[in-house]
Amino acid sequence: MRFTPETIAFIEAIDANDGRASMREIRNRTDLTSGQRQHQFRKLEDAGYIEVEYTDWGSSSTAPMKVAVLTEKAVEAKKAGWYRSRAEKVRDRTNVDVADLAVSVDELEDRVEMTQTYVSERLYDKLEALERRVDELEATSG
Repeated sequence: MRFTPETIAFIEAIDANDGRASMREIRNRTDLTSGQRQHQFRKLEDAGYIEVEYTDWGSSSTAPMKVAVLTEKAVEAKKAGWYRSRAEKVRDRTNVDVADLAVSVDELEDRVEMTQTYVSERLYDKLEALERRVDELEATSG
């Protein structure tokens, strides 16, 4: 089974809720779409990492909600370290220092401005002169 960022987010949401989380709790703790949550339910249940239970019918008219419960296999895998190390790798890959990005954007803006200035102040006049010369040459040869 492949542990995608979505899989890890799903498992972390369950783990953060003491190993038992409803569809609503998982939705509130992740940015997964409904389809992604359903896929993770099936995938993790098939792999033996969660058991799926259902809430009781309440006083409202809504249907029972799915509840994911981490299995002993998932708890052992977490203790063995695969869970945290994979989650940290995903976080490291997606963590970006916004201040560093802002500096990079500022530097790029400066470079673009310098390039625009160079083109408009130096190259544009030369390009116009070359176009005039081409026109003159075409007029004399034609």
